[in-house]
Amino acid sequence: MTQYHGEKQATKAAGFTLIELLVAIIMAALIIAPILGLAVNLIQTDRREQAKAASEQELQAAADYITRDLQQAVYIYDQEGLYGQGGIPGIKSQLPTVAGGEPVLVFWKRKLIQKSVPVDATQAASSCPNDCNDAFVYSLVAYYLIKDGGGNTWSNAARIGRFELQDGVRKANGEYLNEDGKVVAKVGKDPGFQFVLDEDIAGETFREKVGNWKRDGNYNMSVTPVEVLVDYIDQSTNSDVPQEQCPADLVPADDEPEWKSVPNVTNYQNYGFYSCVYSSRNTAKVFLRGNAYARTENQDNEYKQQRAAFYPTAKIEVTGTGGLSRDLNVPGS
Repeated sequence: MTQYHGEKQATKAAGFTLIELLVAIIMAALIIAPILGLAVNLIQTDRREQAKAASEQELQAAADYITRDLQQAVYIYDQEGLYGQGGIPGIKSQLPTVAGGEPVLVFWKRKLIQKSVPVDATQAASSCPNDCNDAFVYSLVAYYLIKDGGGNTWSNAARIGRFELQDGVRKANGEYLNEDGKVVAKVGKDPGFQFVLDEDIAGETFREKVGNWKRDGNYNMSVTPVEVLVDYIDQSTNSDVPQEQCPADLVPADDEPEWKSVPNVTNYQNYGFYSCVYSSRNTAKVFLRGNAYARTENQDNEYKQQRAAFYPTAKIEVTGTGGLSRDLNVPGS
């Protein structure tokens, strides 16, 4: 009698062992980590390139705007005219005080007010722009570099603000174009404005008289606010920031002031927005430096040589071509 014994078959558990799982995890990490790092780096690089392009465009737009503004200038204040020297008090004390701000470019200009004077003198000014003529008025313009930390509205880099104070449109007889004693919108005289350079203003020369200019009463900052032209201007003050110096005097021995830097670096050091002014030639060189790095990095965003590409620059040189009216009694006119 034959007896059959059943063979015992070995069974194998399904799945991975712990060691196999650990090996798989390590291999996946070694593969995925570089890919994730590359993806993050590409995203960060793209953000910075977009920030750089945006800063370059905004900086050039600001430079173009300032150029058009300066082309109508009749007088540009240099360092002495702004801060005062030789008995001239300077105009800075007469400008609005801006928290964290310093005036960099201050000038008088002729401003075109289109279609503001009725052709028919019997018509009201509010009837414009229908059948109306253009007019020119004088205005005082001041550009500030503002470094106040930005708060919730602006970046913690610097920004450029613009203040303008304009005269009102006048009739042919010199009277303001008012209606029933009320100022007409957009053509009225701003609070604090005056631009009379007669014998009542101290000084023998035009330069001395504009250096002695005083506002007429107080400003109304709700009517003439300091408006931001461009944000993300470089706020760096470290000594390795590239900068351009004002040209040397052509005739150093004479007393005629030539190129003067604004602002005074002793009082307010900055490399983001400054100018060189030759007042007697009514010419200014203006330098701007943006800070694209601050768009992506809230901290540690001051200029460093290894990331210089993220601090775009713009430079302009403009000679004002605006003229002065004879009724201002300008010395030498």
